[in-house]
Amino acid sequence: MEGGTINCNCHGSRFNISDGSVVNGPATQPLPAKPIAVPAEVKAATAVSYQRKLIELRYAIAVESELTKSEILERHLNLVNFGDGTYGVQVGSR
Repeated sequence: MEGGTINCNCHGSRFNISDGSVVNGPATQPLPAKPIAVPAEVKAATAVSYQRKLIELRYAIAVESELTKSEILERHLNLVNFGDGTYGVQVGSR
């Protein structure tokens, strides 16, 4: 995804992210709408509540007591998806 489009790496088509219409071919049909089911665990992990925020705060304090800011940043950057199934700064920079 970039610039408000979903880009197909297989044949170069680009689709509008808001309505699925074809921005650039060779595709001639818009992307069909697909329902997305969110598991209960994901809903709980992303719920907007004071309880969840307190859990996140406790987790953050525990991590910061064990690791330096640089170590936290390094671990985060080594989990980031850089596209095409590439995860991590070291692999993504190649």
